[in-house]
Amino acid sequence: MRISCMVIDPNSTSTSLVDPIWVVGACTSSGCPNLRVDNITFGLNTYWSESGNSSNAEAAMLVENAFGVIDHNSIGSAALPAKNFELFNSQLGAYLGSGSYGDNSWAQPDSLGGANNLFAENNVKYDSGYIPMNDSEQDDAFTNRGGARVVMRYNTLYQGSGNTGGFGIFANHGTDSGGRARGAREAEVYNNTIYCQGTTQNCSGVDGGPRSGTALFWGNVLNASSAGAGAWIGLNLYRNNTSSWNPFSPNCGGFMPLDISDGASVSPTYTVTSSSSTTVTVSGTPWTTNQFAPVGKAYFFWDVTASVNGYTYSAITGNSSNQLTISGKNGTISNGDSFVIVGSTLYYSGSITSVGSGSGTGVVTMSDTSKSWGTNQLNPTGSPYTVTDITGAGSGAGAAWGGEISSNTSNSITLEGYVGYGPYGFATGDSYWVTRSTACLDQPARGQQISTILSGDPPSPIGGVIESIDPIYQWSDTVASGSQYGEITSGSNKLIAYRDFYAQASGAQTSSNLPFSCNGSTGGTGWGTLANRPSSCSGACSANSLGCGYWATDANELYVWESGAWTAYYTPYTYPHPLDTSGTAPGTPSSPTNLRATAN
Repeated sequence: MRISCMVIDPNSTSTSLVDPIWVVGACTSSGCPNLRVDNITFGLNTYWSESGNSSNAEAAMLVENAFGVIDHNSIGSAALPAKNFELFNSQLGAYLGSGSYGDNSWAQPDSLGGANNLFAENNVKYDSGYIPMNDSEQDDAFTNRGGARVVMRYNTLYQGSGNTGGFGIFANHGTDSGGRARGAREAEVYNNTIYCQGTTQNCSGVDGGPRSGTALFWGNVLNASSAGAGAWIGLNLYRNNTSSWNPFSPNCGGFMPLDISDGASVSPTYTVTSSSSTTVTVSGTPWTTNQFAPVGKAYFFWDVTASVNGYTYSAITGNSSNQLTISGKNGTISNGDSFVIVGSTLYYSGSITSVGSGSGTGVVTMSDTSKSWGTNQLNPTGSPYTVTDITGAGSGAGAAWGGEISSNTSNSITLEGYVGYGPYGFATGDSYWVTRSTACLDQPARGQQISTILSGDPPSPIGGVIESIDPIYQWSDTVASGSQYGEITSGSNKLIAYRDFYAQASGAQTSSNLPFSCNGSTGGTGWGTLANRPSSCSGACSANSLGCGYWATDANELYVWESGAWTAYYTPYTYPHPLDTSGTAPGTPSSPTNLRATAN
Protein backbone atom coordinates (compact mmCIF):
# COMPACT_ATOMS: atom_id res chain seq x y z
CA MET A 1 0.00 0.00 0.00
CA ARG A 2 1.23 3.49 -0.80
CA ILE A 3 0.01 6.92 0.31
CA SER A 4 1.87 9.84 -1.23
CA CYS A 5 2.08 13.29 -2.80
CA MET A 6 -0.23 15.53 -0.77
CA VAL A 7 -0.27 18.60 1.41
CA ILE A 8 -2.44 18.01 4.49
CA ASP A 9 -3.41 21.10 6.48
CA PRO A 10 -5.83 21.56 9.37
CA ASN A 11 -8.95 23.40 8.33
CA SER A 12 -8.00 25.95 10.98
CA THR A 13 -5.57 26.33 13.87
CA SER A 14 -8.34 25.24 16.27
CA THR A 15 -9.89 22.35 14.30
CA SER A 16 -10.12 19.30 16.54
CA LEU A 17 -8.54 16.35 14.73
CA VAL A 18 -7.25 12.82 15.14
CA ASP A 19 -4.17 11.45 13.39
CA PRO A 20 -4.60 12.45 9.70
CA ILE A 21 -3.26 9.09 8.48
CA TRP A 22 -4.15 5.95 10.40
CA VAL A 23 -3.15 2.56 8.97
CA VAL A 24 -4.00 -0.78 10.60
CA GLY A 25 -2.55 -3.90 8.98
CA ALA A 26 -3.22 -7.61 9.39
CA CYS A 27 0.00 -9.55 10.05
CA THR A 28 0.53 -13.24 9.37
CA SER A 29 3.17 -15.69 10.56
CA SER A 30 5.27 -14.82 7.49
CA GLY A 31 5.28 -11.08 8.15
CA CYS A 32 3.26 -7.87 8.25
CA PRO A 33 1.93 -5.92 5.24
CA ASN A 34 4.29 -3.46 3.59
CA LEU A 35 3.44 0.23 3.59
CA ARG A 36 5.01 3.30 2.05
CA VAL A 37 3.97 6.83 3.05
CA ASP A 38 5.98 9.46 1.19
CA ASN A 39 6.17 13.02 -0.06
CA ILE A 40 3.44 14.43 2.16
CA THR A 41 3.73 17.84 3.81
CA PHE A 42 1.76 18.36 7.01
CA GLY A 43 0.95 21.92 8.02
CA LEU A 44 2.39 23.75 5.04
CA ASN A 45 -0.12 26.61 5.02
CA THR A 46 -1.83 26.37 8.43
CA TYR A 47 -0.17 26.23 11.85
CA TRP A 48 -0.55 22.79 13.40
CA SER A 49 -0.28 22.21 17.15
CA GLU A 50 -1.31 19.68 19.74
CA SER A 51 -2.92 22.36 21.88
CA GLY A 52 -4.95 23.81 19.02
CA ASN A 53 -5.87 20.63 17.15
CA SER A 54 -6.25 18.34 20.21
CA SER A 55 -3.98 15.76 21.80
CA ASN A 56 -5.52 13.11 19.54
CA ALA A 57 -3.81 14.84 16.60
CA GLU A 58 -0.33 14.91 18.07
CA ALA A 59 1.00 12.57 15.36
CA ALA A 60 0.74 12.87 11.58
CA MET A 61 0.52 9.08 11.21
CA LEU A 62 -0.49 6.13 13.36
CA VAL A 63 0.75 2.87 11.87
CA GLU A 64 -0.24 -0.42 13.49
CA ASN A 65 0.81 -3.93 12.45
CA ALA A 66 2.72 -2.91 9.33
CA PHE A 67 6.30 -2.91 8.08
CA GLY A 68 7.69 -0.65 5.36
CA VAL A 69 8.92 2.90 5.14
CA ILE A 70 7.86 6.49 5.86
CA ASP A 71 10.08 8.68 3.68
CA HIS A 72 10.52 12.18 2.28
CA ASN A 73 7.70 13.69 4.31
CA SER A 74 7.85 17.02 6.11
CA ILE A 75 6.14 18.73 9.01
CA GLY A 76 5.81 22.50 8.94
CA SER A 77 8.51 24.78 7.61
CA ALA A 78 11.12 27.18 8.93
CA ALA A 79 8.57 29.98 8.59
CA LEU A 80 5.66 27.97 10.04
CA PRO A 81 6.90 25.24 12.40
CA ALA A 82 4.37 22.97 14.03
CA LYS A 83 4.25 22.64 17.81
CA ASN A 84 4.29 19.29 19.62
CA PHE A 85 3.34 17.33 16.50
CA GLU A 86 5.06 13.96 15.93
CA LEU A 87 5.74 12.55 12.50
CA PHE A 88 4.44 9.10 13.40
CA ASN A 89 3.47 6.65 16.10
CA SER A 90 3.96 2.94 15.38
CA GLN A 91 2.74 -0.27 17.02
CA LEU A 92 3.07 -4.04 16.46
CA GLY A 93 0.37 -5.43 18.73
CA ALA A 94 0.05 -8.66 16.69
CA TYR A 95 3.66 -9.05 15.54
CA LEU A 96 3.89 -11.80 12.89
CA GLY A 97 0.16 -12.38 13.20
CA SER A 98 0.16 -13.74 16.74
CA GLY A 99 -1.38 -12.50 19.96
CA SER A 100 -2.36 -9.01 21.00
CA TYR A 101 -1.03 -6.07 23.00
CA GLY A 102 2.54 -6.54 21.71
CA ASP A 103 3.00 -9.83 23.62
CA ASN A 104 4.41 -11.71 20.62
CA SER A 105 6.82 -8.93 19.74
CA TRP A 106 8.33 -9.41 23.19
CA ALA A 107 8.35 -13.19 22.80
CA GLN A 108 10.31 -13.13 19.50
CA PRO A 109 14.01 -12.43 18.84
CA ASP A 110 15.40 -9.00 17.94
CA SER A 111 15.00 -7.85 14.34
CA LEU A 112 17.84 -5.30 14.54
CA GLY A 113 19.25 -4.77 11.06
CA GLY A 114 16.35 -6.64 9.47
CA ALA A 115 13.25 -5.84 7.43
CA ASN A 116 10.74 -6.56 10.22
CA ASN A 117 10.52 -2.94 11.33
CA LEU A 118 8.81 0.31 10.38
CA PHE A 119 11.46 2.59 8.87
CA ALA A 120 11.41 6.39 8.80
CA GLU A 121 14.05 7.93 6.56
CA ASN A 122 14.75 11.22 4.77
CA ASN A 123 11.99 13.10 6.58
CA VAL A 124 12.14 16.70 7.84
CA LYS A 125 10.37 18.14 10.86
CA TYR A 126 10.16 21.75 12.04
CA ASP A 127 8.72 21.91 15.55
CA SER A 128 8.76 24.77 18.04
CA GLY A 129 7.78 22.46 20.89
CA TYR A 130 9.36 19.53 22.69
CA ILE A 131 7.69 16.41 21.19
CA PRO A 132 10.13 14.03 19.41
CA MET A 133 9.91 13.06 15.74
CA ASN A 134 8.57 9.65 16.79
CA ASP A 135 7.02 8.52 20.06
CA SER A 136 5.53 5.03 20.09
CA GLU A 137 2.71 5.68 22.53
CA GLN A 138 0.57 2.66 23.35
CA ASP A 139 -1.33 4.08 26.31
CA ASP A 140 -4.83 2.81 25.57
CA ALA A 141 -6.78 -0.44 25.54
CA PHE A 142 -6.54 -1.26 21.81
CA THR A 143 -5.39 -4.86 21.32
CA ASN A 144 -3.22 -3.92 18.31
CA ARG A 145 -1.02 -1.53 20.32
CA GLY A 146 2.36 -2.29 21.89
CA GLY A 147 5.60 -4.01 20.87
CA ALA A 148 6.79 -1.38 18.36
CA ARG A 149 9.95 -1.97 16.27
CA VAL A 150 11.21 1.25 14.69
CA VAL A 151 14.17 2.45 12.61
CA MET A 152 14.84 6.21 12.39
CA ARG A 153 17.59 7.14 9.89
CA TYR A 154 18.72 10.06 7.72
CA ASN A 155 16.02 12.37 9.10
CA THR A 156 16.42 16.06 9.92
CA LEU A 157 14.84 17.63 12.98
CA TYR A 158 14.63 21.34 13.77
CA GLN A 159 13.43 21.39 17.37
CA GLY A 160 12.51 24.08 19.84
CA SER A 161 12.76 27.04 17.46
CA GLY A 162 12.41 30.20 19.56
CA ASN A 163 10.99 28.17 22.43
CA THR A 164 12.27 25.39 24.68
CA GLY A 165 14.22 22.23 24.10
CA GLY A 166 12.83 18.81 23.34
CA PHE A 167 13.14 15.05 23.31
CA GLY A 168 14.97 14.54 20.04
CA ILE A 169 14.53 12.03 17.25
CA PHE A 170 13.03 9.03 19.00
CA ALA A 171 11.13 8.16 22.17
CA ASN A 172 8.77 5.43 23.24
CA HIS A 173 6.30 4.72 25.99
CA GLY A 174 7.12 1.74 28.14
CA THR A 175 4.92 -0.73 29.94
CA ASP A 176 4.18 2.13 32.29
CA SER A 177 1.26 3.71 30.50
CA GLY A 178 -2.46 3.16 30.83
CA GLY A 179 -4.08 0.10 29.30
CA ARG A 180 -3.04 -3.48 28.71
CA ALA A 181 -0.54 -2.87 25.87
CA ARG A 182 3.18 -3.59 26.33
CA GLY A 183 5.96 -1.07 25.74
CA ALA A 184 7.95 -0.67 22.54
CA ARG A 185 10.31 -3.56 21.80
CA GLU A 186 13.31 -2.07 19.92
CA ALA A 187 14.66 0.86 17.93
CA GLU A 188 17.56 1.86 15.68
CA VAL A 189 18.33 5.58 15.50
CA TYR A 190 21.21 6.55 13.23
CA ASN A 191 22.63 9.10 10.80
CA ASN A 192 20.04 11.73 11.72
CA THR A 193 20.74 15.47 11.95
CA ILE A 194 19.31 17.46 14.84
CA TYR A 195 19.17 21.23 15.16
CA CYS A 196 18.51 22.05 18.81
CA GLN A 197 17.20 25.60 18.51
CA GLY A 198 15.96 26.22 22.04
CA THR A 199 16.96 29.64 23.31
CA THR A 200 15.85 29.22 26.93
CA GLN A 201 16.27 25.49 27.62
CA ASN A 202 18.53 22.67 26.52
CA CYS A 203 17.25 19.84 24.38
CA SER A 204 17.01 17.22 27.11
CA GLY A 205 17.55 14.17 24.92
CA VAL A 206 19.21 14.76 21.54
CA ASP A 207 18.78 11.28 20.09
CA GLY A 208 15.79 10.73 22.38
CA GLY A 209 15.38 7.76 24.66
CA PRO A 210 13.42 4.57 25.30
CA ARG A 211 11.22 3.71 28.26
CA SER A 212 11.31 0.01 27.35
CA GLY A 213 13.19 -2.46 25.19
CA THR A 214 16.54 -2.29 23.46
CA ALA A 215 17.98 0.31 21.07
CA LEU A 216 21.02 1.30 18.99
CA PHE A 217 21.94 4.99 18.67
CA TRP A 218 24.80 5.95 16.37
CA GLY A 219 26.16 8.39 13.82
CA ASN A 220 23.77 11.21 14.70
CA VAL A 221 24.89 14.83 14.34
CA LEU A 222 23.91 17.72 16.62
CA ASN A 223 23.85 21.43 15.80
CA ALA A 224 23.05 23.21 19.05
CA SER A 225 22.01 26.80 19.67
CA SER A 226 23.50 29.02 22.37
CA ALA A 227 21.43 27.19 24.98
CA GLY A 228 23.27 23.97 24.18
CA ALA A 229 21.90 20.49 24.72
CA GLY A 230 21.75 17.87 27.42
CA ALA A 231 22.60 14.19 27.20
CA TRP A 232 22.40 12.34 23.92
CA ILE A 233 20.07 9.71 25.37
CA GLY A 234 17.76 9.69 28.37
CA LEU A 235 16.58 6.33 29.71
CA ASN A 236 13.53 6.23 31.95
CA LEU A 237 11.71 3.60 33.94
CA TYR A 238 8.70 5.57 35.12
CA ARG A 239 6.75 2.57 36.33
CA ASN A 240 9.25 2.18 39.15
CA ASN A 241 8.07 5.40 40.67
CA THR A 242 4.32 5.66 40.39
CA SER A 243 1.21 3.78 41.37
CA SER A 244 -1.02 5.75 39.03
CA TRP A 245 -0.92 3.37 36.03
CA ASN A 246 -2.48 -0.09 35.79
CA PRO A 247 -2.50 -3.06 35.19
CA PHE A 248 1.30 -3.21 35.19
CA SER A 249 1.71 -0.81 38.10
CA PRO A 250 2.45 -0.10 40.82
CA ASN A 251 6.03 0.73 41.65
CA CYS A 252 7.88 -2.36 40.37
CA GLY A 253 8.78 -2.79 43.98
CA GLY A 254 7.95 -6.32 45.03
CA PHE A 255 4.23 -6.75 44.58
CA MET A 256 3.42 -6.55 40.86
CA PRO A 257 3.16 -10.27 39.98
CA LEU A 258 4.77 -9.99 36.51
CA ASP A 259 8.01 -8.36 37.74
CA ILE A 260 11.00 -10.32 39.03
CA SER A 261 10.90 -9.79 42.79
CA ASP A 262 12.96 -11.12 45.68
CA GLY A 263 11.27 -14.06 47.35
CA ALA A 264 8.41 -13.89 44.86
CA SER A 265 5.37 -16.13 45.24
CA VAL A 266 1.94 -16.11 43.63
CA SER A 267 -0.95 -18.00 45.21
CA PRO A 268 -3.66 -20.00 43.44
CA THR A 269 -6.62 -17.94 42.28
CA TYR A 270 -9.35 -17.27 44.83
CA THR A 271 -12.87 -15.83 44.49
CA VAL A 272 -14.27 -12.96 46.57
CA THR A 273 -17.52 -13.77 48.40
CA SER A 274 -17.71 -10.46 50.30
CA SER A 275 -15.52 -7.45 50.97
CA SER A 276 -15.26 -4.11 52.73
CA SER A 277 -12.68 -1.34 52.83
CA THR A 278 -10.57 -3.41 55.24
CA THR A 279 -11.45 -7.08 54.61
CA VAL A 280 -11.84 -9.65 51.84
CA THR A 281 -13.67 -12.95 52.49
CA VAL A 282 -13.66 -16.22 50.51
CA SER A 283 -15.72 -19.38 50.87
CA GLY A 284 -14.36 -22.35 52.78
CA THR A 285 -11.29 -22.25 55.00
CA PRO A 286 -8.26 -22.29 52.67
CA TRP A 287 -5.74 -20.56 55.01
CA THR A 288 -4.19 -20.91 58.42
CA THR A 289 -4.52 -17.95 60.77
CA ASN A 290 -1.96 -15.20 60.05
CA GLN A 291 -0.48 -17.20 57.18
CA PHE A 292 -0.07 -13.88 55.39
CA ALA A 293 1.05 -11.77 58.34
CA PRO A 294 3.99 -9.54 57.34
CA VAL A 295 6.77 -11.45 59.12
CA GLY A 296 9.76 -11.87 56.83
CA LYS A 297 7.51 -11.60 53.82
CA ALA A 298 5.12 -8.94 52.54
CA TYR A 299 1.84 -10.01 50.98
CA PHE A 300 -0.42 -8.07 48.66
CA PHE A 301 -3.97 -8.66 47.42
CA TRP A 302 -4.19 -8.40 43.62
CA ASP A 303 -7.64 -8.39 41.94
CA VAL A 304 -7.29 -9.84 38.42
CA THR A 305 -10.90 -9.32 37.38
CA ALA A 306 -11.25 -5.56 37.45
CA SER A 307 -11.20 -3.42 34.30
CA VAL A 308 -8.07 -2.78 32.30
CA ASN A 309 -7.40 0.60 33.90
CA GLY A 310 -8.51 -0.37 37.37
CA TYR A 311 -6.85 -3.49 38.75
CA THR A 312 -7.28 -3.34 42.51
CA TYR A 313 -4.41 -4.01 44.87
CA SER A 314 -3.78 -3.57 48.59
CA ALA A 315 -1.44 -4.67 51.34
CA ILE A 316 -2.39 -7.65 53.51
CA THR A 317 -1.69 -7.20 57.22
CA GLY A 318 -3.21 -10.45 58.56
CA ASN A 319 -5.79 -13.16 57.96
CA SER A 320 -8.11 -15.72 59.50
CA SER A 321 -8.94 -19.06 57.90
CA ASN A 322 -11.05 -17.38 55.19
CA GLN A 323 -10.71 -13.61 55.57
CA LEU A 324 -7.89 -11.22 54.68
CA THR A 325 -7.29 -7.97 56.53
CA ILE A 326 -6.18 -5.37 53.98
CA SER A 327 -4.72 -1.86 54.13
CA GLY A 328 -4.30 0.91 51.57
CA LYS A 329 -6.86 -0.45 49.11
CA ASN A 330 -6.75 0.96 45.59
CA GLY A 331 -9.88 0.56 43.46
CA THR A 332 -13.01 -1.54 43.83
CA ILE A 333 -13.44 -5.15 44.95
CA SER A 334 -16.68 -6.84 43.91
CA ASN A 335 -18.25 -10.13 44.95
CA GLY A 336 -17.23 -12.80 42.45
CA ASP A 337 -13.91 -11.17 41.53
CA SER A 338 -10.88 -13.39 41.11
CA PHE A 339 -7.68 -12.48 42.94
CA VAL A 340 -4.23 -13.79 43.77
CA ILE A 341 -1.97 -13.14 46.72
CA VAL A 342 1.50 -11.92 45.77
CA GLY A 343 4.35 -12.35 48.22
CA SER A 344 7.90 -10.98 48.31
CA THR A 345 10.69 -10.65 50.83
CA LEU A 346 9.96 -8.02 53.49
CA TYR A 347 13.29 -6.40 54.26
CA TYR A 348 12.11 -3.64 56.62
CA SER A 349 8.88 -2.30 58.06
CA GLY A 350 7.97 0.44 60.47
CA SER A 351 6.08 3.63 61.11
CA ILE A 352 6.87 6.99 59.52
CA THR A 353 8.00 9.47 62.17
CA SER A 354 8.39 12.49 59.90
CA VAL A 355 7.89 13.54 56.29
CA GLY A 356 10.38 15.63 54.35
CA SER A 357 10.01 17.73 51.23
CA GLY A 358 8.24 16.90 48.03
CA SER A 359 5.03 15.47 46.61
CA GLY A 360 3.57 14.73 43.20
CA THR A 361 6.38 14.56 40.66
CA GLY A 362 9.00 15.97 43.02
CA VAL A 363 11.50 14.20 45.23
CA VAL A 364 9.76 12.69 48.25
CA THR A 365 11.43 11.89 51.58
CA MET A 366 10.44 10.21 54.85
CA SER A 367 12.17 9.10 58.05
CA ASP A 368 11.88 6.45 60.74
CA THR A 369 13.99 7.37 63.76
CA SER A 370 13.96 3.78 65.02
CA LYS A 371 16.14 2.58 62.13
CA SER A 372 19.94 2.47 61.73
CA TRP A 373 20.59 1.67 58.07
CA GLY A 374 23.96 2.05 56.45
CA THR A 375 24.30 5.02 54.08
CA ASN A 376 22.75 4.08 50.71
CA GLN A 377 22.29 0.51 51.89
CA LEU A 378 18.89 0.55 50.17
CA ASN A 379 20.31 1.60 46.81
CA PRO A 380 22.69 -1.18 45.69
CA THR A 381 23.99 -0.88 42.14
CA GLY A 382 21.42 -2.05 39.61
CA SER A 383 18.78 -3.31 42.04
CA PRO A 384 17.54 -0.64 44.49
CA TYR A 385 14.75 -1.25 46.96
CA THR A 386 11.25 0.23 47.03
CA VAL A 387 9.40 1.74 49.97
CA THR A 388 5.60 1.43 50.06
CA ASP A 389 3.32 3.40 52.36
CA ILE A 390 0.66 0.76 53.01
CA THR A 391 -1.68 3.04 54.97
CA GLY A 392 -2.82 5.30 52.18
CA ALA A 393 -0.12 7.87 51.62
CA GLY A 394 -2.02 11.06 52.27
CA SER A 395 -5.11 12.59 50.71
CA GLY A 396 -4.06 12.21 47.09
CA ALA A 397 -3.25 8.52 46.79
CA GLY A 398 -5.94 6.62 48.66
CA ALA A 399 -3.96 3.39 48.14
CA ALA A 400 -0.71 1.61 48.86
CA TRP A 401 1.84 4.02 47.44
CA GLY A 402 5.58 4.35 47.10
CA GLY A 403 8.54 4.37 44.78
CA GLU A 404 12.13 3.44 44.05
CA ILE A 405 14.67 4.44 46.70
CA SER A 406 17.37 6.69 45.30
CA SER A 407 19.32 7.17 48.56
CA ASN A 408 19.07 6.71 52.31
CA THR A 409 20.73 7.81 55.51
CA SER A 410 20.71 5.92 58.80
CA ASN A 411 17.01 6.65 59.31
CA SER A 412 15.64 8.44 56.23
CA ILE A 413 14.67 7.48 52.69
CA THR A 414 14.61 9.57 49.50
CA LEU A 415 12.69 8.42 46.42
CA GLU A 416 13.43 8.99 42.75
CA GLY A 417 12.12 12.36 41.60
CA TYR A 418 9.37 11.10 39.32
CA VAL A 419 6.89 9.52 41.70
CA GLY A 420 3.50 9.90 40.05
CA TYR A 421 0.62 12.20 39.27
CA GLY A 422 -1.26 14.13 41.92
CA PRO A 423 -0.54 15.10 45.54
CA TYR A 424 0.93 11.76 46.53
CA GLY A 425 3.20 11.67 49.54
CA PHE A 426 3.96 10.08 52.86
CA ALA A 427 2.06 10.93 56.03
CA THR A 428 3.41 10.90 59.56
CA GLY A 429 2.24 7.81 61.44
CA ASP A 430 1.66 5.72 58.32
CA SER A 431 3.02 2.18 58.15
CA TYR A 432 5.51 1.29 55.44
CA TRP A 433 7.25 -1.75 53.95
CA VAL A 434 10.57 -2.04 52.09
CA THR A 435 10.62 -4.71 49.36
CA ARG A 436 12.42 -5.12 46.03
CA SER A 437 11.99 -6.11 42.39
CA THR A 438 15.33 -6.69 40.69
CA ALA A 439 13.86 -6.41 37.18
CA CYS A 440 10.73 -4.72 35.92
CA LEU A 441 8.61 -6.13 33.12
CA ASP A 442 9.86 -4.71 29.78
CA GLN A 443 12.28 -2.24 31.33
CA PRO A 444 14.85 -0.55 29.05
CA ALA A 445 17.63 -2.92 27.94
CA ARG A 446 15.40 -5.99 28.20
CA GLY A 447 14.65 -8.13 25.17
CA GLN A 448 13.13 -11.44 24.21
CA GLN A 449 10.85 -12.99 26.80
CA ILE A 450 12.14 -16.47 27.59
CA SER A 451 9.34 -17.49 29.93
CA THR A 452 5.82 -18.44 28.83
CA ILE A 453 4.34 -15.84 26.48
CA LEU A 454 1.68 -13.61 28.01
CA SER A 455 -1.84 -13.50 26.60
CA GLY A 456 -5.29 -12.23 27.44
CA ASP A 457 -6.58 -9.50 29.68
CA PRO A 458 -5.73 -9.68 32.52
CA PRO A 459 -2.38 -11.00 31.32
CA SER A 460 -1.61 -14.63 32.08
CA PRO A 461 0.14 -16.71 33.20
CA ILE A 462 0.39 -14.74 36.43
CA GLY A 463 4.00 -14.80 37.58
CA GLY A 464 7.39 -13.22 37.03
CA VAL A 465 8.23 -12.69 33.35
CA ILE A 466 11.82 -13.57 32.50
CA GLU A 467 13.40 -11.47 29.73
CA SER A 468 16.97 -11.53 28.45
CA ILE A 469 19.26 -8.57 29.05
CA ASP A 470 19.46 -6.77 25.69
CA PRO A 471 21.88 -3.85 26.10
CA ILE A 472 21.47 -0.39 24.58
CA TYR A 473 24.53 0.70 22.55
CA GLN A 474 25.60 4.18 21.45
CA TRP A 475 28.55 5.19 19.29
CA SER A 476 29.92 7.88 16.96
CA ASP A 477 27.37 10.58 17.81
CA THR A 478 29.03 13.95 17.10
CA VAL A 479 28.49 17.64 17.81
CA ALA A 480 28.87 19.80 14.69
CA SER A 481 28.22 23.10 16.46
CA GLY A 482 27.37 24.39 19.91
CA SER A 483 27.74 22.39 23.10
CA GLN A 484 26.33 19.18 24.51
CA TYR A 485 26.67 17.53 27.90
CA GLY A 486 26.74 13.80 28.60
CA GLU A 487 26.14 10.57 26.74
CA ILE A 488 23.47 8.42 28.44
CA THR A 489 21.55 9.32 31.58
CA SER A 490 19.14 7.13 33.51
CA GLY A 491 16.09 8.10 35.53
CA SER A 492 16.22 4.82 37.46
CA ASN A 493 18.96 3.22 39.51
CA LYS A 494 17.80 -0.15 38.17
CA LEU A 495 19.54 0.79 34.89
CA ILE A 496 23.33 0.79 35.04
CA ALA A 497 26.30 1.21 32.73
CA TYR A 498 28.17 -1.88 31.48
CA ARG A 499 25.12 -4.07 31.88
CA ASP A 500 22.08 -2.22 30.55
CA PHE A 501 23.81 0.37 28.38
CA TYR A 502 27.18 1.06 26.78
CA ALA A 503 27.84 4.73 26.08
CA GLN A 504 30.20 5.84 23.36
CA ALA A 505 33.93 6.36 23.77
CA SER A 506 35.41 9.85 23.53
CA GLY A 507 36.32 9.60 19.85
CA ALA A 508 37.28 7.37 16.94
CA GLN A 509 40.07 4.82 17.43
CA THR A 510 43.54 5.84 16.32
CA SER A 511 45.12 2.58 17.55
CA SER A 512 44.02 -0.65 19.16
CA ASN A 513 43.95 0.98 22.60
CA LEU A 514 43.22 4.68 22.03
CA PRO A 515 40.95 6.31 23.00
CA PHE A 516 38.88 3.17 23.68
CA SER A 517 40.68 0.39 25.55
CA CYS A 518 37.60 -1.72 26.21
CA ASN A 519 38.16 -1.99 29.96
CA GLY A 520 35.03 -0.30 31.27
CA SER A 521 36.69 3.03 32.03
CA THR A 522 36.95 4.71 28.59
CA GLY A 523 33.40 4.20 27.33
CA GLY A 524 31.33 1.17 26.54
CA THR A 525 31.34 1.34 22.73
CA GLY A 526 34.26 2.23 20.50
CA TRP A 527 34.45 2.83 16.77
CA GLY A 528 37.05 2.93 14.05
CA THR A 529 38.59 0.59 11.52
CA LEU A 530 38.51 -3.11 12.20
CA ALA A 531 42.31 -3.14 12.46
CA ASN A 532 42.12 -0.71 15.41
CA ARG A 533 39.66 -2.81 17.39
CA PRO A 534 41.10 -3.82 20.82
CA SER A 535 42.20 -7.43 20.91
CA SER A 536 40.30 -8.20 24.13
CA CYS A 537 38.07 -6.69 26.80
CA SER A 538 38.52 -6.50 30.56
CA GLY A 539 36.92 -5.00 33.63
CA ALA A 540 33.29 -3.89 33.55
CA CYS A 541 33.10 -4.27 29.76
CA SER A 542 33.63 -8.02 29.97
CA ALA A 543 31.49 -8.76 33.00
CA ASN A 544 28.24 -9.69 31.23
CA SER A 545 27.08 -12.13 28.57
CA LEU A 546 26.87 -9.23 26.12
CA GLY A 547 29.64 -6.78 26.91
CA CYS A 548 31.25 -3.74 25.33
CA GLY A 549 30.77 -2.98 21.64
CA TYR A 550 32.93 -1.89 18.73
CA TRP A 551 31.68 -0.45 15.43
CA ALA A 552 33.99 -1.31 12.54
CA THR A 553 33.61 1.58 10.11
CA ASP A 554 35.15 -0.29 7.19
CA ALA A 555 33.11 -3.46 7.77
CA ASN A 556 29.83 -1.63 8.57
CA GLU A 557 29.38 -4.01 11.49
CA LEU A 558 28.88 -3.76 15.26
CA TYR A 559 30.81 -6.37 17.22
CA VAL A 560 30.11 -7.13 20.89
CA TRP A 561 32.28 -8.92 23.43
CA GLU A 562 30.62 -12.23 24.23
CA SER A 563 32.02 -15.27 26.04
CA GLY A 564 35.60 -14.11 25.69
CA ALA A 565 35.54 -13.19 22.00
CA TRP A 566 34.28 -10.56 19.56
CA THR A 567 30.98 -11.57 17.96
CA ALA A 568 29.30 -9.99 14.94
CA TYR A 569 26.10 -8.46 16.32
CA TYR A 570 24.54 -5.95 13.94
CA THR A 571 24.65 -4.69 10.35
CA PRO A 572 22.25 -1.95 9.22
CA TYR A 573 19.46 -2.81 6.81
CA THR A 574 19.67 -1.81 3.14
CA TYR A 575 19.59 1.95 2.56
CA PRO A 576 17.56 3.42 1.05
CA HIS A 577 14.73 1.11 1.96
CA PRO A 578 13.74 -1.09 -1.02
CA LEU A 579 10.31 0.57 -1.12
CA ASP A 580 11.88 4.06 -1.19
CA THR A 581 12.24 4.67 -4.92
CA SER A 582 12.39 8.47 -4.92
CA GLY A 583 16.13 8.75 -5.43
CA THR A 584 16.32 12.12 -3.67
CA ALA A 585 19.12 12.95 -1.26
CA PRO A 586 18.85 12.11 2.43
CA GLY A 587 16.77 14.59 4.36
CA THR A 588 15.43 16.26 1.20
CA PRO A 589 11.69 15.87 0.62
CA SER A 590 10.56 15.87 -2.96
CA SER A 591 8.45 18.85 -3.96
CA PRO A 592 4.82 18.10 -3.10
CA THR A 593 2.37 18.03 -5.94
CA ASN A 594 -0.43 20.54 -6.27
CA LEU A 595 -2.84 18.07 -4.66
CA ARG A 596 -4.17 19.43 -1.39
CA ALA A 597 -6.15 17.65 1.31
CA THR A 598 -7.91 19.64 4.01
CA ALA A 599 -8.40 17.78 7.29
CA ASN A 600 -11.71 18.65 8.93
